[in-house]
Amino acid sequence: MQEPVAISGPHFQVLALGKRIDFTHPTTGAKHTLTVQEYERKEMSREHFGSQNQEFPTHYTVMSYTLAPDLPDGAFTVTDCLLSLFLRSLNMGHN
Repeated sequence: MQEPVAISGPHFQVLALGKRIDFTHPTTGAKHTLTVQEYERKEMSREHFGSQNQEFPTHYTVMSYTLAPDLPDGAFTVTDCLLSLFLRSLNMGHN
């Protein structure tokens, strides 16, 4: 059996709830529609992170969506394509 391979799909921006993104499954040719149900920007307190030597991102976005027709668990993921969420080492007073 062949191992699953990640294949990049369409890039999109969410400007409003109900946004629909149509795409075609790369191996089956089936048409699917992702519909954004919730989209909210949030902030997490720095107290949730235990490291004193690194600064973690505190702003994040929560999105929920439906997919029609649905795909099996693990067959579809949505990821942020911006590379903006990096850990940053803190300079602990050393110059």
